[in-house]
Amino acid sequence: MSLVKSYSVKLVKTALNAVMAAFIWPFIASSETAASYGDFGYLQNLYLRIFTVLEQFVAALYPRVASNKVRSYGDQIFSVIASTIFSVVVLSCTFFLFSSSLSQKLFFDISFRLIILVFLFCYCQVQSKIIIGIADSLGLTWKFEPVCIGFLLALLSVVLYLLYSNNLNLENFLTASIITNLSVIFYGIFLVRAFSLEKSNLSSKKIDLKKLFLIYLKYSGPIYFATIFGILLSVSERYLVQAFNGPAAQGYLTFILNISLIISMISAVMTPFILRTIAENYFGNRASSRQPHIIQWFDSSLILFLQISVFISVWLALNIDRIIELIGWDLNEEFRVSFWLVLTGSTFRVVNQFCSSSLLGSGKVKDFAICSVSAEAVSLIVVLVGLVLSPAAENWVVFVAARLVFNELVSACLLAGRARRHLGFVTNPWMLVIRTLSFAGVVFLAITFTKGFLGSGSVLILLCEIFLSFSCAIIMCSLVGICKFQDLKVMIR
Repeated sequence: MSLVKSYSVKLVKTALNAVMAAFIWPFIASSETAASYGDFGYLQNLYLRIFTVLEQFVAALYPRVASNKVRSYGDQIFSVIASTIFSVVVLSCTFFLFSSSLSQKLFFDISFRLIILVFLFCYCQVQSKIIIGIADSLGLTWKFEPVCIGFLLALLSVVLYLLYSNNLNLENFLTASIITNLSVIFYGIFLVRAFSLEKSNLSSKKIDLKKLFLIYLKYSGPIYFATIFGILLSVSERYLVQAFNGPAAQGYLTFILNISLIISMISAVMTPFILRTIAENYFGNRASSRQPHIIQWFDSSLILFLQISVFISVWLALNIDRIIELIGWDLNEEFRVSFWLVLTGSTFRVVNQFCSSSLLGSGKVKDFAICSVSAEAVSLIVVLVGLVLSPAAENWVVFVAARLVFNELVSACLLAGRARRHLGFVTNPWMLVIRTLSFAGVVFLAITFTKGFLGSGSVLILLCEIFLSFSCAIIMCSLVGICKFQDLKVMIR
């Protein structure tokens, strides 16, 4: 029952996040030029990639806490110390680079005010995710998430006020988001500390930070090479977009990636429960055999969220012209192709999120790292071959989108294979592929028919279009067995 309660509040928060991403980012983009929005996207990608190192390092905390909640206080203290030191180092490097001769080459003409705002925005985002991950591992989701929903509603209220007063712009939104995430962080630290003090006997056990560091290094060590390789690749390609195609092209790419995050947010609602469940049953190799009820729960959850993600991807792909028209930018064919590619890659990412969480929860970190590096390398090779065959290509945005698709596709295949081999998940991969592609075809027909029937109009017509097309797709797929209500029952039982 606690899992159902936790899942319910997590789902509400995720839905609210998705709605905010779907409506707020277009309004923010419309308040900025494509070039200024591109400067933000360049910095956002840079800092989020750097802070991924911190997130991957602290990721060792989650399965340890989920498998043994009593000893978790020392882990939490260590994670706070590590994250603080890391953030200070990154901020110091930023000051040094901005004041050096490399400033123009690395930051172009971006203002220092925006650099600091984006730094704080990204750091608070990652730090709040770490705190939420700790709370999920301790089973405090149903206590923590309702408060997070309250903070999100407060942020939404501020954004609506800014929109009403014609003051909604990028800097104001970043400032409001930083304050909201800081509130989440401080409340999360208070909640987790109170729980840990209640469960731990601190007077009889001293925290050995050196031992914890070695444990974390052993667990997260294999991930570092994959993470650093991914950082270099991502930052380099976004730098090339900024340098050769300009900040306006960067703005289009940033908008495409931010909109596609709606898919990742929807599927990410299940990853903490997957990691917690797997850690409780598999971490430390305590389980000698595969557990059928967990395998069934994993497979049912995966197909259900794949189908939800496919619907979002197809709807966005068919309505790209409306979205770009809403923010007042021009849309050319290259950006339309890039949008479709990124949406396709985001759908593959659902499999990656599910399978990577299962591997990390069971302690199979080396397998996860090998899959990540291999996928990045294959996608890089494909793009390099494309550049050799088309040396006159000038649009780096298309190459970035193409690399993302290959990366997510190869990663999905490799991670699913490892999860199937070690844990028994994805019991019938070909049936999973067939059901997903069949659902995509039905959704395409349903959306096309609904758009032709209702036509274009107000926001109310748009909401009716989404509801009707989704309902038609579900009914049609249920009749032929593509969608099964049994999957939903298995997931929430």
